[in-house]
Amino acid sequence: MLRPANPISYGSACMMSNVLSGGIAFIALRSGSHAESVVGMTLVTPEGDILKTGSSAIPQVGDVPVLGPGPGIWGMFLAAEGNFGICTEMTLQLYTENPWPRDKTLFLNPVDGKEEGMEDVAEFFYTVSRDNYTQAFYKASNRHLAQMGASSEQEITAVIESLPAHSLWCVLTGLDEEEIEIKKRHLGAQLKANGKFVEVPESEKKLLFETMNMTEEEANRVFFKRCYTAVGRVGRWKGSFQWTTHAVKMEKIAELEKKYRAIMNRYWISPDYYGSSLATTTDTALQGPYQYGRTVMLEFDFYYDQGNPDEVKRANVVVEKLHRMMLDSGTIALKVGQRTLELQIPRLGTYFDLCKRLKRTFDPNGIMSPDTMPIMDDYL
Repeated sequence: MLRPANPISYGSACMMSNVLSGGIAFIALRSGSHAESVVGMTLVTPEGDILKTGSSAIPQVGDVPVLGPGPGIWGMFLAAEGNFGICTEMTLQLYTENPWPRDKTLFLNPVDGKEEGMEDVAEFFYTVSRDNYTQAFYKASNRHLAQMGASSEQEITAVIESLPAHSLWCVLTGLDEEEIEIKKRHLGAQLKANGKFVEVPESEKKLLFETMNMTEEEANRVFFKRCYTAVGRVGRWKGSFQWTTHAVKMEKIAELEKKYRAIMNRYWISPDYYGSSLATTTDTALQGPYQYGRTVMLEFDFYYDQGNPDEVKRANVVVEKLHRMMLDSGTIALKVGQRTLELQIPRLGTYFDLCKRLKRTFDPNGIMSPDTMPIMDDYL
């Protein structure tokens, strides 16, 4: 019943590398980010010394989830891409996962199903997250669900046409059926007060799973747990999948979504494509809201043919433009990749200067990951 907070990642992802690279926990509403679950680490420095962080560094103490001893220097090794040392061992806090009865997953759809309406999504996300009674809360588009569940372009089209633009799901857990029922009633009251979303009836849920050729049990495993045991799912439509994610405040979601759409319309949608933008190979997701809705992960997904040079070039262009737009809007890049560190760290003033000084101190010969972060004196 105890386990670390599942990363929102492939089932094949290494837990430690996911934490080190700044990954997000599926139960972030309960646990916070992965970094908040770290108890201690063992690292090898560029000089070959063994460094222990956390309470295990104190003789005869062992692993205790407290800060210290002294300043928490362990933070400098997270999201550092190995620039200051190699992590060989990590201790994480464990959480009670889904006490019996296991859980209750609820589909929520907007009343009108329009493509716009991220203001409504953001408002409801904040309302539910702020009350802190759900285990997980997630927003996907019909294209996202189709790509994950369908196995052919024809099935993908059928799923897209049968679903609204925005779909939400909420995972409730409890020690018994009564606790889950109380939480469900509270969610129902919030749905009624909001008036813009409704719970999907069981009959429609069943039809959705049948359209995707999946059982409800498989849907729970693949969608709601965010552990893709069937890794090929996200590449079925086009063969390749890439995504970006930034931590944003709830009130910025609608504004950033409009900017994202403008970039997509100009640089991503093919000039010979005349259909609805919903049928193009990109979409938006919200995931991993932190406790009380203090922030949420705004994710942009792309499905493209990695054997098509034109699509690869366009994907590289739009992903970098998205990162620049998001950073200029005051967000934090969470997924390391596509020049995120190169674009964000030099904007940080004193923090950037300190990172460069730490690099010179810890790794004067520049042997550790020299080109993953712009903190080397000879970085180009």
